[in-house]
Amino acid sequence: MRAIADSAAVRESPSCVGHLTAGAAAVVHGRRLDPLHTVALGRSLPSVCERGAS
Repeated sequence: MRAIADSAAVRESPSCVGHLTAGAAAVVHGRRLDPLHTVALGRSLPSVCERGAS
């Protein structure tokens, strides 16, 4: 997910949301996040793609 956030090309691509969703699912599963942190992660995702669209 950091690689996506650090790459302007990926942030600006139409598939940004899809890549982030897949990455978030992997993080939630792999780190076994609790509901609070899962919600926080979900809320932070849109800002990654929007940053590239500005």
